Amino acid sequence: MVQADSRGNPAQAARILDGALTRPEAADDPAVQVEALVYRAGLALQLDEPDSARELVRQARSIPLDDGSRDALADTLRHAEDLIAALPPA
Repeated sequence: MVQADSRGNPAQAARILDGALTRPEAADDPAVQVEALVYRAGLALQLDEPDSARELVRQARSIPLDDGSRDALADTLRHAEDLIAALPPA
């Protein structure tokens, strides 16, 4: 994910991440899936795609996490809430 940012092309990063999210192994680890969805939501916000950003955060929120994963993802989950707050009203 960091590599996508370093290339400075959020649209290309979004395409790459969209492909990764559709592969079955993307759903194997819920924590990784949440991180990827929230990262992709951030890209959607950069690309002026507020509806996509909302949907991606909704998907991330819907993934069941155990307490350990929720604790480990605290920053990511906070970032998801910050993204929602930054979006224009639906």
